[in-house]
Amino acid sequence: MTVCLEKQVFEKEVLGLRDLRNSISEVFSKAINDFEEVITGNAKKGGETVSILATRELVQILSAYRFNTEISFDDATNQYELSLNEIKIYASGETKEETLQIFMDLLMDNVMDFFDNLELYMRIPEMKKLYPYYLKIKHCNTFEELATVLNLDEIF
Repeated sequence: MTVCLEKQVFEKEVLGLRDLRNSISEVFSKAINDFEEVITGNAKKGGETVSILATRELVQILSAYRFNTEISFDDATNQYELSLNEIKIYASGETKEETLQIFMDLLMDNVMDFFDNLELYMRIPEMKKLYPYYLKIKHCNTFEELATVLNLDEIF
């Protein structure tokens, strides 16, 4: 009984690339309408595989990654400091608005750099851990949505 259950739970069906090409509409339907993860790759050679997952399901998975953006005022420098520790972005400015603008510029530069150099960063263990956070940011559609994701709307 246990062997049978193990097989059902742990055995993954890998859709070959030829089958994927021939049934791409059905694969998308399974992922989007039936909430299935479809695994595809070179089934005969047992190589690397790719998972096809509905974007809304990926966004749901990414919701487990939370940002704890903090703002403080440093009396010594007479400046506001805004920090996003999860991906190590820090900004400071004389006003909250200036600090936020500097922070957003740094954040956008960081996100662009991360995805422009993704192949490199995914080979560095400490940077690879940041991938879900950057992916969550990348999935935002507006600055308002990004502000909510980063909890900036609670700060400002």
